[in-house]
Amino acid sequence: MVVLFCLLLFQGSVPQALSSRFVVLLLEQRKSNITEVKLQMPIVDGKYEAKIGTTFATVEEGTAEIKRSIQKSRRIRISNIPMPLLEELKPLLKDKDLIIILPMNEKPTEELKQLAQTATTKARLYVDYKGEEANSGSINFANTIYNITWINHKILNISTMEYNKCVKCLAGTFDGGWRYAQKW
Repeated sequence: MVVLFCLLLFQGSVPQALSSRFVVLLLEQRKSNITEVKLQMPIVDGKYEAKIGTTFATVEEGTAEIKRSIQKSRRIRISNIPMPLLEELKPLLKDKDLIIILPMNEKPTEELKQLAQTATTKARLYVDYKGEEANSGSINFANTIYNITWINHKILNISTMEYNKCVKCLAGTFDGGWRYAQKW
């Protein structure tokens, strides 16, 4: 027997909710166990709409937003970011639930080992950035992943992934990377 439940989640008054500020969740239930959750995008002006991410105009703007996210977050996962950026972020990372995977051939300092569980990737992670092979790193938070594209410790681009399903999926790739990385 399949039973479908429809939940309206919204903030504010009922008229606001009915005007498009809501999310509809459909839960499929088989016997007493929920087996699947489907998220339907809100409809705005008769069209489905969802923000996927942001590409920052400047590296400085992206770095400032990363710092704000670090200050608000308790759990952070860092993978393959340039070492100068990691050094810049280090004072903000104290007292966080933190795991760091360093880029290939990098070794952690004693200070970094005290700050977090640390490992070094065994795989080269890269993207094609305007015709050049550039390293790809990430900083994962609960609702957002910051993607950092860099070559020779110079950051070329910072963007985010904010769509919840994608964030959760990509967070799982961190766990796989941690499993195979060289632990310190």
